[in-house]
Amino acid sequence: MTFALRLVVILLAAFGFLNIIGSIALAVLWRPPVGSADMRARALFHARMTPTIGALVATVLAACAFVRFEPSGTDERIGWMLTLFALVALGVLVRTSIRLVRAERATRQSVRAWMTSAVTTRLDGIDVPVHVVSTTFPIVAIVGLFRPRLVIARSVLERCHRDEMKAILAHESWHLHRHDNIRRAVFSAAPDVLGWLPLSRRLRELWQIAAEESADDAAARTGPAGRVQLAEALVRVARLDAEHRPECSLPATALYRGESIEQRVRRMLDPTLDLRAGPGNGLIFALVALVLVVSLLNLGPIQDLVEIAVNYLP
Repeated sequence: MTFALRLVVILLAAFGFLNIIGSIALAVLWRPPVGSADMRARALFHARMTPTIGALVATVLAACAFVRFEPSGTDERIGWMLTLFALVALGVLVRTSIRLVRAERATRQSVRAWMTSAVTTRLDGIDVPVHVVSTTFPIVAIVGLFRPRLVIARSVLERCHRDEMKAILAHESWHLHRHDNIRRAVFSAAPDVLGWLPLSRRLRELWQIAAEESADDAAARTGPAGRVQLAEALVRVARLDAEHRPECSLPATALYRGESIEQRVRRMLDPTLDLRAGPGNGLIFALVALVLVVSLLNLGPIQDLVEIAVNYLP
């Protein structure tokens, strides 16, 4: 097997192996997080990304070690076990690509349907373009991953009072601030084996709840009456949906999706609500960077592991 082909197989095998190990470890060790909604949303996202980040770090290190120490002119055989891990990684990447294409297509179809009646405007309280659309369902949602915009039904603008709209825009602005559209896409199509396990769906459901509650809490931070205003707005929007269902699939950040709102309203009216925002991602990024740098300075043992895998695995 040529140097280039061995490199590809080893990289895929490293990604696949650490992916499997990380996914199984998370499935065994994971416990539901506690704390405020924002803390739970962050913890769930970090947990979901753990197998992927670990596999990517291992792949980068294996690539650096192999390129640095492996003679380019050698021709070695790679056993079936490493090949199997490589095929697992390839399957994960193909699955991720398919899910991303499907999600993008569904979003594009929904946006195309809404834009037929859209009027572009600006609203105080949110820093993205606003498209007012004429739909029977009271849609309020951030759409788009890298060029986000707010889609809002004309009926919502007409029926909700000024203070209620202020709370709604604070809610959607928090989704923008937290990049929840991108996070939802990652949850749906993270390139790891965990996506094949039941825990993946459970993590996604819990994150969806926590992310929505976190955005509700952002509206509550606008002032003492913020949570009451958002609760009133949510009830008003739900009443607009008394007889209509969504005409097409809704984005993850939709204020209301046709579900029961009782629990959310009760939560917003709870005076003991924990509104604390979770810690930033700086410490996690710093730890990952530190591990990567230290490992890059000590590539010899990593190449030894690669050689053991190539020479002794069947």
